[in-house]
Amino acid sequence: MREAIKKQAPETVDVKIELDDKTREITIPDDVQKGLESHPLALETYKKLAFTHQKEYINWILEAKREETRKKRIEKMIQKLLDQG
Repeated sequence: MREAIKKQAPETVDVKIELDDKTREITIPDDVQKGLESHPLALETYKKLAFTHQKEYINWILEAKREETRKKRIEKMIQKLLDQG
């Protein structure tokens, strides 16, 4: 970090920290939403996940190049959520 701000020890640096309390929400694609709604426990477990984990699941599904892969990933996500719940 010192290199990035061009400071050497023992120079001091003032740092400002702000609370980031913005509500974050993921837009759930329709096919994922339908899959989750058909498994209420999976949906409940998904909603309890941290924003980052929700985002990782959705991005993983969206990265699928083929529809078949996407469906399998949705099924796998639901199964993992059911196993956690």
